[in-house]
Amino acid sequence: NAISSVTVSANAVSGNSYVSGTGNYSLAVGNNTIKINCKSQSGETRTYTITINRQTSANNTNNTASGTDVNISSDTYKIGTYITGVAPETMASSFIKNISVSASGSIKLLTESGKENTGTVATGNKVAVYDLSGNLKKTYDIVIYGDVSGDGVVNVKDSMIIRRHIIGRSTLSGAYMEAADTSKDGTINVKDSMIIRNHILGRKNIEQ
Repeated sequence: NAISSVTVSANAVSGNSYVSGTGNYSLAVGNNTIKINCKSQSGETRTYTITINRQTSANNTNNTASGTDVNISSDTYKIGTYITGVAPETMASSFIKNISVSASGSIKLLTESGKENTGTVATGNKVAVYDLSGNLKKTYDIVIYGDVSGDGVVNVKDSMIIRRHIIGRSTLSGAYMEAADTSKDGTINVKDSMIIRNHILGRKNIEQ
């Protein structure tokens, strides 16, 4: 995370070849793609792609334009692209207690529509991070695996939504797509629906 920029250099093997795309690049947090274009003396072109992943800081620091850092962390939940590790039917008050915020900020749990949620935490909810002036600095989407409908519980409805997605009757995306991948294998299929079924029957809880 401490590396905020890189310099890319490349030289053509022949004086009649051409290389472009080198130079200095600023790095945003997450994946950064740099393309180096090469043209040989025969006119053939080739593109080399470099992907650099700048990690978030260990304490999930979010840098703001003003230079103020607002930090959130949790010993209970995983904070990354999504906030995960949240058990179904967790209440907002309990959830908030398990999120630590630096002295320079505050948080709120919001519904997908942006209203403050004081009820059950659900997939699609957001943790909004604010600075001391009340300015919104960052939001994190919440994913509860198996809660595909976004109501905070795992039931037959979630299994049906996955099945409709599989046969093409509806399309999942974002946090809901992630929540449907109960097997965490990167694909949505019947296996995910079966994992929900086993959870409902009490055979094995879905790993959050």
